[in-house]
Amino acid sequence: MRLAGELEVETDRGRLRSADFPGRQGRVVFARLAATPYPVPREELAELVWPVRLPKSWERDLSAVISKLRTLLTDLGYEEPIANAFGCYQLQLGGDTLLDVNEARTFTEEAEAALRKGDLPTARPAADVAANLCMRPLLPGEDGEWMDGLRQEWRELLLRNYGTLAEVCRELGDLVWARQYGQWIVDRDPYRESGWAALIRGQLAGGDRAAALRTYEQARTRFVEEMGVSPGAVLEAAYQEALAADPDEPPAGPLPRGTVALLFTDIVGSVALAERLGERAMEELRRAHFEELRHAIATHEGHEVKNLGDGVMAVFPSSALAVDAAEAMQASSGERPGLAIRIGVHVGEPWIDGNDYFGKCVAVARRLCDATEGGAILVSDLVRSLSSDPDRYVDRTDRVLKGMTETTTTWLVARRG
Repeated sequence: MRLAGELEVETDRGRLRSADFPGRQGRVVFARLAATPYPVPREELAELVWPVRLPKSWERDLSAVISKLRTLLTDLGYEEPIANAFGCYQLQLGGDTLLDVNEARTFTEEAEAALRKGDLPTARPAADVAANLCMRPLLPGEDGEWMDGLRQEWRELLLRNYGTLAEVCRELGDLVWARQYGQWIVDRDPYRESGWAALIRGQLAGGDRAAALRTYEQARTRFVEEMGVSPGAVLEAAYQEALAADPDEPPAGPLPRGTVALLFTDIVGSVALAERLGERAMEELRRAHFEELRHAIATHEGHEVKNLGDGVMAVFPSSALAVDAAEAMQASSGERPGLAIRIGVHVGEPWIDGNDYFGKCVAVARRLCDATEGGAILVSDLVRSLSSDPDRYVDRTDRVLKGMTETTTTWLVARRG
């Protein structure tokens, strides 16, 4: 049985769809009976059917609606589908009948229990199923206290599952979705502390400490100015994590395996720049620059491997995402006077030892970065060959990279504008 989306009952004998019910009255009565395992008084059903004023013949009219529903459900193979006793009606379709509302409740509890045990492979699909169910509207157009209560529960289930998914994705290193689920909670309930906390922790996991602190300030302002209360323990705990986070610490999480796109960045002339700006100003510039690099990595599904002092090493699931991230990095660095970075991108299947990548493909990516100039993105021929837009690459050059004997064909990513 489905109450969300289109009202529906389906068995191996056939399907009863919303249009097949005896009008609005039949749909409302059936939905109310289906939503509870307990008997429902006739007077309560009558008030749902006739919310403004009960007709004098309401008992007879309600009995007629029940009779029509019995006939429809009997045709689907149910025996005695609606019981009548002590002035109440109760739906009795058997224990093997699944109701989508009950499914959502069950999957939600299953996902949360699995998450508490650390069973992420079970928690994620269970929360996905429940969230997808809860995104469907419940009896559109119907109002009333009973419907308001059911819709409130439906919305609460959705937000609980988003919270579960945010935590699961963060643990699995799926940081783009971890932040997205947190953002969806905040968008739907801006006064839900757990939503703000999920968003902050997703940003922290992606290495964007500055964004996490800004998010806390947004939440705190909303709570203090609009509700007149200070943030509670859940939000404060996330804030303390953001304060304690090392801005130079790469995000935790398992390193992606298999074929990946490898990206290296480097600040050009960092020593001269530091002498010109001064130590304190250079450190502030470097920290702001790293925040922007990590934002570009996180928003393009990347993973920061390590901090190289003047740059980062990152990996991406595809060369297209790596090049998009490189362009975003160049765009943000170009807005900072005096700052110029160079970037190299290559594709390969490195081997993993501890928390780092090794192999020739890693060395090629690093040497591509070293071989180019500030403001440029240098890629290997393999990156271009994997692209759906080869015109994006210009200035083909065959060169021997530093420390290597073989010739490498390289391309520059065409500068925009």
